[in-house]
Amino acid sequence: MIPVLTPVFFVEIALKGLLLLALAYVLATLCQRRSASARHLVWSLGLASTLMLPALSYCLPSIDVLVIQERAMRADRNADMPEAEPRALFAPARDQADISTGSGGPVTLARIPAVFSDDSRSVQWGPPVGLLVVAWMAIVGLSVTRLLVDTWRLMRLTGRANLAVGSERSHLIESLKRQMGVTRQVRIVTSPALPLPITWGIFRAVILLPATQDQWSENRRRLVLLHELAHVKRWDYVWNLVGLLARAVHWYNPLTWIAYRRLGIERERAADDCVLQRRVESREYASHLLAIACSLRRRSLSARCVSAMADHMDFKGRVQALLDSRVSRNPLSRLTAGVVLSLTVVLLGPLAAAHLRGRQLKHDPAAPFSQVVAPDPLVRAGMGGPRSVHRPTHLVEQAIAGLSQAASEVRARSAWILGERESPKAVGPLVMSLGDEDPEVRGMAAWALGEIKDTAALPALNKALGDEDPLAREMVVMALGEIRQPESVEALTPLVTDGNRSIRAAAVRALGEIGTFDALDVVTSALADPDTRVRNEAARALGSKGRAQRVPFLLTALARDEDSRVRQSIARALGDINNPAGIPGLIAVLDDADGSVRTEAARSLGRIRDPLAVDALIRSSRDEDPEVRWMVAWALDEIRQR
Repeated sequence: MIPVLTPVFFVEIALKGLLLLALAYVLATLCQRRSASARHLVWSLGLASTLMLPALSYCLPSIDVLVIQERAMRADRNADMPEAEPRALFAPARDQADISTGSGGPVTLARIPAVFSDDSRSVQWGPPVGLLVVAWMAIVGLSVTRLLVDTWRLMRLTGRANLAVGSERSHLIESLKRQMGVTRQVRIVTSPALPLPITWGIFRAVILLPATQDQWSENRRRLVLLHELAHVKRWDYVWNLVGLLARAVHWYNPLTWIAYRRLGIERERAADDCVLQRRVESREYASHLLAIACSLRRRSLSARCVSAMADHMDFKGRVQALLDSRVSRNPLSRLTAGVVLSLTVVLLGPLAAAHLRGRQLKHDPAAPFSQVVAPDPLVRAGMGGPRSVHRPTHLVEQAIAGLSQAASEVRARSAWILGERESPKAVGPLVMSLGDEDPEVRGMAAWALGEIKDTAALPALNKALGDEDPLAREMVVMALGEIRQPESVEALTPLVTDGNRSIRAAAVRALGEIGTFDALDVVTSALADPDTRVRNEAARALGSKGRAQRVPFLLTALARDEDSRVRQSIARALGDINNPAGIPGLIAVLDDADGSVRTEAARSLGRIRDPLAVDALIRSSRDEDPEVRWMVAWALDEIRQR
């Protein structure tokens, strides 16, 4: 045990924290092939360990480590330094036994000046050291104060919020909680002051939704709630607080800032994985995520003290991870958690107990750690700044100018801003960017044109369908779907048989958005596509347009498709169309081998609300799956209220 608030103590904590986070970085790198939840655990325990270091270093029994400096200094610098007898490394400070050779003669070592004094309590605070400690304490105090203020604002915001879920959706919330395995009490509220969903709370979780959630589709609301419930299940708010406190205490350590950023990235990816484990289509989930992120026009409280579903931090990498089928999405296993926790305990204990011993430092101490924060590319290009918030027209002009910048990152972000602003004056420059040398810029320009929805961009977008980069071409297809003009059907139709399954799925989705009769004919043919994602998109597109003429085709596909996720999508589409002609097929799949298909069939029968389904639903009320039984009860109640 050593005294606290001494220069030696602060130096030790700084070095130990640097070493711990460096080891966490190495371990997280080794876990790249594992799921995001494993990497999140590594960063969480790394930051928690740095936060526990001061207390453990003070409480644990001391293991003294002598630090010896070689005598390689110039004679004129050592002339006025007192000499000290050499001591063995890792020996207690009071032991001064001689080191001798086998022949009995002592080994004569050069008398070497050590680094620290024998007793850290004898170190006197000089003005520079004292000022550094005071500065450290002041910055820690400011950081903690800001965290407390943000938490108070969040509590006040929650107190003024309105309940988001009425009695008609309370059953759905309970079903989602059971699906995610959440046992804690969760309160769901809305607030007009929020731009995107956030989750906070330790003992009682609170999910805050923006007021615009009333305009969301039921599917988007379900995906958002699944994502936020994943945060509740994983206790992400608590780990985020641990990271913030560690960053406040070790603000001088650049690895702490890197670790906190990686903690946020892996937290959101792990929550995304939890959602995808519930048989959610990754491309559909990514599109909803993109739509929510595009609505975020300013940074808010959610960016600082709580987890935000669609924050822009590493948004590109997050979407790429969602769309990459090779990424591991397995939940954190007990074996992995046990190995990481054991390594943390094995490393943290001895490291916290080790203390430096030697002579007092005689030369000037090293310069304090500095924090280097790279500015945003748009700020370097002169496209950011406080005035941009109040002058959106000026921002559009700056973003248009940014499309001609040398850095591809600036050009891509400029295109994103123009799409977010939906400014018609940006159509011409964005059309020019469809020929950019960087495929990411071309794809972002196509996305922006789709957001603007100006038909003047149709000729250029139709021409860009021949782009060599698959992702850029896919963004072009999506843009044509957003503009929703019938003249695009002819250009999109050949892509339904493209060799790239992602292009086929995007083309089916775009044709479904256009929704003309000939477009839906092409979508109907995609129900026989060999890829499950394409068939899923076809079922969703046919369901969203509510055309009763498509029910026979959906029933045929429902009976023959071998993939349970596709059958689930078709059952949902029949409920969306809400036509009694779909009842026989839905009754047939009430006996499906997959519980999710049976659940969706019961939900669709409840939405159609036809008494013809009552007998079949009553038979299914004894289903072995509790979620199916609950949905059957809901459907029967809906039919009763008809």
